[in-house]
Amino acid sequence: MANISLSKQDIDYIARVVDTEVPRGLAKSHPSQYSAMVKAVVDTITNRVVSPQFPNTVKGVINQDKQFSKIAGPAKLNPYGKVEKAPKASSKTLGIVSEHISARAKGAPSTIGGAVNYANPNYSDKKNMGWINSMIDDGAAKVGVGKAVHYHGLAPGFKAAPSYSVALSDDN
Repeated sequence: MANISLSKQDIDYIARVVDTEVPRGLAKSHPSQYSAMVKAVVDTITNRVVSPQFPNTVKGVINQDKQFSKIAGPAKLNPYGKVEKAPKASSKTLGIVSEHISARAKGAPSTIGGAVNYANPNYSDKKNMGWINSMIDDGAAKVGVGKAVHYHGLAPGFKAAPSYSVALSDDN
C-alpha cells in the first residue's frame, strides 16, 4: 500500500484550493454538505498524489494546468496561476481540512473512494460535459446542494487511485 506524508505547507495549499472550490456560504446554510464538499476536495487531491496519472506532490497536483479553476484554470476565471499566489484559506476551512487529514492519518477512509476527477456541471464549459456526464452516468458521488455540487468519480480513461495511507510529516 502507498503512503503519502503531508507537511504543514501541503495542508495550507490544500486549504487554499478548498477555499476556491467550495462556496463558503454553504458553511452556514448547509454545514454538513459544506463539510462533505471540503473532505471530497481534500481526498481528490490526495488521491491524485498517489495516482500515477498525476504529479506525485500536493503542489504539483494543485498547480496542474486547468485542474482547479481559480488556481490554474481558464484565463476567463482570472486564476492565480499557482497555489502559492492564492490567498490563505479561512481559519474555518483550514480547521476542517486539518481535522480531515488528521482523521485520514488515523486510518479514516477517503470519502470518495479512489475518485481522481470531479466537476460541477452547472459551471462547466459545454466542451467538458461529455466526460462529466459519462462520469455521472458511471456512478460519480454527488456532494453539495443546488448549483453548488461536485460529482467525484473517474473521467473516461482514468483509473482509481490505489489504496494508500496518510501520514503527517515531522513539521506538523
